[in-house]
Amino acid sequence: MSARPRILVLSTGGTIVQHVVDGKMEASVPIASLAADLDVEAELEFRSASAVSGAAMTFEILLLLRDQVLQARQEGYAGVIVTTGTDSLEEMAFALDLLLPPAGPVVFTGAMRPTSALGYDGAANLRNAVQTVLAPEAAELGVLVTMSGVIHAARYLRKQDSAMLDAFQSHPGPIADIRRGRAQFYYTALPELTRYLKPDPTRLAQVNVGLWAMTLQGRIPEAYLEALDGLVVAGMGTGSLSAEVLDQLSPRWTGRMPVVLVTRCATGGNYDDHLYKGSLAKYEGRGFRLQGFEGLNGFQARLKLMLEVAVGEG
Repeated sequence: MSARPRILVLSTGGTIVQHVVDGKMEASVPIASLAADLDVEAELEFRSASAVSGAAMTFEILLLLRDQVLQARQEGYAGVIVTTGTDSLEEMAFALDLLLPPAGPVVFTGAMRPTSALGYDGAANLRNAVQTVLAPEAAELGVLVTMSGVIHAARYLRKQDSAMLDAFQSHPGPIADIRRGRAQFYYTALPELTRYLKPDPTRLAQVNVGLWAMTLQGRIPEAYLEALDGLVVAGMGTGSLSAEVLDQLSPRWTGRMPVVLVTRCATGGNYDDHLYKGSLAKYEGRGFRLQGFEGLNGFQARLKLMLEVAVGEG
């Protein structure tokens, strides 16, 4: 009889381990206790990894997670599950996808409700994450996320609601779901993703990349720009900027640092040369960067640009 596969579960805290203690929420539930009654065909091993709130997540912690995933692969684990808070889950999963070679399953999950709430979803999400790791298709797809019975590619994930159970959505949709206790995949390959496997941690900690969303009368304060090493501008629609902002940023700031233009919409492209002829050249001709950031939202583009600057490509 063959041994059951070993899966490493890395816990960074979050709602999945929160419980009411003396009228206040605390991350007081051991992640291992959630697996006590799970009927899964794997041996789960648990490690705590820098338990902080989603709002306090940093690249320093993400690099530690990356190193633990790489170590787990060397130690022969079948895959790694990361349990974390849902506030920053979409950014963490995407960033780790940029930092890791797609050479083994890495699955993020969490919970939208604490353990003390009716309808707690954390244990089911953890079980589904195990089933995702065990699926052969998951090995080469990069970082995945499973919540509410479906499986998303990290690169397409969006948190669309602040609190609902189905808060996480992806475009054009989930790549798999959990049916009959197993992961059923609808896609077995994804487009190539540029990855940054050896960023300088010291440089990364010092990089200051801003994110500015265009609104009505959206001129950017000069003092804000002066403090930056790079800027992501989330323009309206397919990345539209007013003439005032275009003249403000180019050529002074586009000549000094990388300035990336994306859409402020949750999904979609940052230019459309099919319907809007010349939309790419209009901005690239003024020094903006658009290619290589197609399909990314502002949060993702900022993470990607930070890594590019840290490795000297930005």
